[in-house]
Amino acid sequence: MGDSSKGIYSFLEPEGISFRNYMQAFDLVQKCSEEHTPRSFCVRLLELLKRVCPYDMAALIFLDANNKLSGIHTTGRKRTELKKHLQYYIQDYIPDPAEKDVPFNLFCGMREASGFSFSGVFDWKNFSGDEFKKRHIAPLKLCHSMGFCFFDLSGTYRVVFI
Repeated sequence: MGDSSKGIYSFLEPEGISFRNYMQAFDLVQKCSEEHTPRSFCVRLLELLKRVCPYDMAALIFLDANNKLSGIHTTGRKRTELKKHLQYYIQDYIPDPAEKDVPFNLFCGMREASGFSFSGVFDWKNFSGDEFKKRHIAPLKLCHSMGFCFFDLSGTYRVVFI
């Protein structure tokens, strides 16, 4: 049984997980469950993740069921920087969210069950100094990047966290 100044919590304490870590996870799930749309859930999750996994900048890329851009949310960076970064990285234009009919080809055609790893951490100091690193990573002073995505029930990815 765990004890806290806010109350008493009863839970099975898994081996290797401290009460503090358990409570951080519980708090994150509880606060995210207060959100009622996928967009607000993801924005809230991004805000709360900063407490558990600190970051300097982040972005959410929202896609509709047809893989068309439906919105961008950024924190710690300008949208123009994000667009430039992704334009080079995926070799495609990232339209303004107001341009709803422009397709967005991030991993075009891939689905959750494709076998592709849709999450990862990238350590930029272990990456050779090519043009992309010089033009887009170095000016942002990035050391590490992390990305993952969420899928809808049909296996189409709908939100990309970077």
